[in-house]
Parts: sequence; C-alpha cells; structure tokens
Amino acid sequence: MIKSVRVVNFKSLAAVTIPLGRFNCLVGMNGAGKSTVLQALDFLAQLMRGDVQGWLDGRSWTVADLKCKLRTELHITFNVSFSNAAGGTLTWIGVFNRTDLRCTQESAFLQDEKNGVSTLLRLNAQAYSLDGREGQTIAFEYQGSILSALKDSEVPAALLEFRDALRSVRSLELLSPDKLRKSARVSEHDIGQGGERLPAYRAIAAETATTNAAGTRLGCLKASALRLAASMLAPRPAAEAPMSGRTGNTWILGSVRDRSSVNIQVRPWLDGG
Repeated sequence: MIKSVRVVNFKSLAAVTIPLGRFNCLVGMNGAGKSTVLQALDFLAQLMRGDVQGWLDGRSWTVADLKCKLRTELHITFNVSFSNAAGGTLTWIGVFNRTDLRCTQESAFLQDEKNGVSTLLRLNAQAYSLDGREGQTIAFEYQGSILSALKDSEVPAALLEFRDALRSVRSLELLSPDKLRKSARVSEHDIGQGGERLPAYRAIAAETATTNAAGTRLGCLKASALRLAASMLAPRPAAEAPMSGRTGNTWILGSVRDRSSVNIQVRPWLDGG
C-alpha cells in the first residue's frame, strides 16, 4: 500500500507531501490543484511503465509543461513511502531528468524488523546497483525509472512488489461523460484516457475478470462522470450504486478492486456533515 508521496517541482506542486490511505478524497475550488495531484500520481506510475513520451503525447503536453514555475531547479523529485505485504516499509526516491526523460538518480531502501534497513537500489547517472550487489553500467536506453526496463528476475522481490503496485495506479481525471457513452470495439485492456474505450473494456473484463491484489486503481472525476462510470462498470443496477455528496467542485478518489466491479464511496462529510 502506498503510504505517502512527496512531489517537488511538478507543475503547480512546488513541494507537496500527499498522505494516502485506502480511501482518499480531494475537495477544493477550481484551480486549487486537485487535477495536478492526480496527474502527479499518474506520472509517477508512468515512470514505472517506461513510456514517458507516450504519456506526454496523449495529453498534448511537452516536457516543459511539467516544470513548476515557482522553483528554479530543472528536475522533478519524487519520494514514495510504501508498506509491503511483509509489513516492511520501502522508501523510493527518484529524480526525473526532463532532458533525458528518465530518472538519473534513484534509490530504494527497505526497513523491517528482521533486517533493519537494507539498500535495494542505487542509481547515479550511468551506473546502478541492486540489493547491495556490484554496480553495473547502464548499457541500454529507457524512459522513466530503471525499474521499468529491468527483467522481473533481476529485481528484488520487495522492489518488484513496489513497482507493480505503482504500475497499477491510474488517474481518471480526464474521464468525459460524452466519451464514456461512445461505443468501442477495441479496448487494448484499457478504458482510454477519456473513457472512450470503456464499453469494449467492460466486455473483455466480463470474460477475464481477475482480482488485482497488488494495488489500487486511483481515479479522480467529476461527480457526473462518476455516476455514469459507476453505472456502466458496476455489476448491480445503477440505482443501487452508492453515491452521495454534492456536485460542483467535488472530486472523488475511488478504487477499482478488479476488472469487473468498481468500489467508489463518497463520505457524508462531503456534504458538510
């Protein structure tokens, strides 16, 4: 489970620490940075997938759009605290170089009761080391984190769990009610950034629904899009989908536990209670 994410120099997030739990809700006025938080989490997940340029192209952005105008440094820094299945805490720090489109500095440490603190990853420019082993020269091209390019067999188990959990994070702030209603024949196991491939995705999910125990799908969407997405994804009738809270500037962070159902809850305190 991701416990917290610290983001430095990403768009309007000059230096922000985001504590996370099993349910998270962002509420604020227009322009407060709700979408930027989701974009930062989505970008962090993309570092573990390795297609940074494709992520930028899909949003019609350039790498220059990622920099915070309030800071002078060029690079973007992430610090992630992650609680693994064994009860340990893994801390990953990555410095994303906007010129190279990859993290040119990375480190990961695991703290548990049995072994104390152990170093799982160190990377500096053109060399890296895993699990305290002898360093290796980077002789291949990649984008994002080096974890996106390494074979599963090379990565320590705790670090692999962390990488896969981050890969499962997906921002849904681009969901559009109009796109959600469109028909689609091909899903590529993805609903699309705006939800345009949702019908095809749902059809495939009904056949191959499997629970993803590694992590949680995180999403942020307007209340109107939330109702539509819940009604289209949930196996029960839309009228039974749990929904409360006000519309307007309320944004909801929910979770998808498997490919055939959606778990979205809006707490009463969203209405001021």
